[in-house]
Amino acid sequence: MATVYYTDATTEEKGGLTFAECQRIVGGPIEVVYCQDRCVMLVNQEGPVKRLARNIKATERLQDTDITSHRREVGYRDLILGPAILLANQAEVDAVLDEPA
Repeated sequence: MATVYYTDATTEEKGGLTFAECQRIVGGPIEVVYCQDRCVMLVNQEGPVKRLARNIKATERLQDTDITSHRREVGYRDLILGPAILLANQAEVDAVLDEPA
């Protein structure tokens, strides 16, 4: 089960998401952000370039933990932009990202 954080501060629980559905929800290419508590967030890789709206609830969720992304450590001043999908663990991410084409 995934939790979708929208920029209007609402959330929604969704199950059985596909890669295409995740891309549709975040509005473009997916970037994976890993949390130290083993949760994983999928966000729009182009959020800053597209000037997507700030996602305050998703940012607050990530700032509650020590955060790292696959490229660098995510700091306190970093913001999640656009919708974000929170998955419980790496197995859930693998189920979405390793989906057959």
